[in-house]
Amino acid sequence: MSSAANARHAPSVAAAKGHDLGASAKPAPPARIVISAVALVEPAAGPTKFAKTEFAVTLATASSKPYEPNPSLGGLDLYALFTPPASTIARRINGFYDGSTWRIRFAPDRVGAWSYTITARDSSGTATTAANTFSVSDSTSRGFVRIDGKCLSLGGAPFFGVGHNTGWQYEVRTPGFDVMTANGENLLAFWMAVPWARPGAGSETWQAERAPLENADTGVGNYQQEAARYLDAVVVDAQANGVYLQPSLWSHGQLRSSTGHRWGPGWYDTNNAYATALGVSASDFFRTSGSAKGSTSAQWRYQQNYLRYVLARWGYSTAITGWVTVVELEGTTGWIVNQTQATAWCTKVADYFRANDQYRVSGLKYPIATSRSNAPAWTGAGDQRATDSYRMQHDDIGIAEAIASDTTTMRLSGKPSMHTEFGGDTTAIGARATQPTHLHNGLWAGVATGACVSPLVWTDGGAFPLLTDPTAGAAMTQQLRRYAEVVGQWPEVADPAAVAATLTAPAQSRAWGMIVPVANAQRGFAWTQATSGVFGAQIVLVHGLTANASYRCDWYDTWTVGSAPLTDYSSADASGTLTLTAPAVTRADIAVHFARQDPPVALASRR
Repeated sequence: MSSAANARHAPSVAAAKGHDLGASAKPAPPARIVISAVALVEPAAGPTKFAKTEFAVTLATASSKPYEPNPSLGGLDLYALFTPPASTIARRINGFYDGSTWRIRFAPDRVGAWSYTITARDSSGTATTAANTFSVSDSTSRGFVRIDGKCLSLGGAPFFGVGHNTGWQYEVRTPGFDVMTANGENLLAFWMAVPWARPGAGSETWQAERAPLENADTGVGNYQQEAARYLDAVVVDAQANGVYLQPSLWSHGQLRSSTGHRWGPGWYDTNNAYATALGVSASDFFRTSGSAKGSTSAQWRYQQNYLRYVLARWGYSTAITGWVTVVELEGTTGWIVNQTQATAWCTKVADYFRANDQYRVSGLKYPIATSRSNAPAWTGAGDQRATDSYRMQHDDIGIAEAIASDTTTMRLSGKPSMHTEFGGDTTAIGARATQPTHLHNGLWAGVATGACVSPLVWTDGGAFPLLTDPTAGAAMTQQLRRYAEVVGQWPEVADPAAVAATLTAPAQSRAWGMIVPVANAQRGFAWTQATSGVFGAQIVLVHGLTANASYRCDWYDTWTVGSAPLTDYSSADASGTLTLTAPAVTRADIAVHFARQDPPVALASRR
């Protein structure tokens, strides 16, 4: 050992003799945490009901682990307690770090004077501001989407989303939100990340903006801020345009190994920070318990931090209807290895949101689901049911039966049920789907069997056309527009009192419908489809209505935007069966709305 090295490793003479070296040799205590400033930065005109109220918080000391909320692990816990008018019960809203600034985002749900304090905790101690106030003005916002029986509601009224799913698209706003709303759409589902996007993998903007928040470059417990800012922009844009969002937290490709799965290689081993930084295998991603009895696994601790960050940064927005935990769970390695563990993990994620989201819980129900492909009977996790349907992706006619059957099965759970994806493969060799027919039939079968939102057509720009596709896009968009136009006129859609109608369809046809069976005010709708030929002038029977009662019947062309319904009147017979005779149309399908109502006097006198 050299004399210099020996000097570095040997104790000083004074220390060896036990002498006091004085204060200069003692490690300085950490500076105590201080909140030096709090600024209300949004909205500029002052808070309004259900709108984002954002505070920027300045701390006198920096945190070396700004995304770790546990002070005992070197992190920082920032939160606010908001107390509404005429209440003593405060609501905790967590803060987050956006790469340069600490922020707290909140959506007040009452008009009047709110009080609040802001607290920051780290290993040095706790700092809390003095109580302060702000005043909230009224707004036209209807608030947050919540669960209501087997349906969704918004501001106490039924909510029915009509939209599509852009999944992993590098720009999820395809088409733009202004185009969506102009064509009747109000719901977009998308993946929060592209599984293969990685900031260091290329110069394209999407590599950073659509990367998973935790990826191979950021490491575990660190969040890709370009991606977070992209999501900020999507949320703000959606809210400004009246579009609602259903983000998926993880997709199957993010959680599938490069080998060993029949779906082919995924990106877990190369671009999931739990593998690259934490050393957790894809088989073990869903394990929540640690090796010691009663302990928590490292991956579950980091996953909870991630969920906390998601809620803190985007949970405030009324644009978000809810979440999908994992897209197509059976596409993950963890599901193949241990289905029980994977399901239990999904349940814990749903429980986390239910316990920590201050906005969307209603009657202990929370809008979150986990999807699987072609698995409507899977009991799943969360308070919504979801499946993705591809078993009839090549069949324009059969897709209606698939969607109807799936929805009927899912609704047996008593939960709001939806197809988070369905699609028609337009490029297959041999049998293939044609658009917009495949989309049209899937949409109408979903609403006719009580789906809580329209079946969401998958648009990936390959076998499944985008709505901006130069060949099929315009026609698909027109079908969504007509669909929204018609179902928006029917109060039974998304009515929690609605039940499946009992119908009899003619040969080579089928019919599904919903009815609100309220005495003296029975009303409902049905969609009928000819499996071959056209449906014009055929008869559908509706059973279980009031004997001898009169009903107004409005028949709708389901294809043509702007077309007016044809109205007639019919009476149920002594057994309560209503005979509906369709107009002589040349379409393969038609929809009808019926409501108990006596005919006009002039018409009745001609009977």
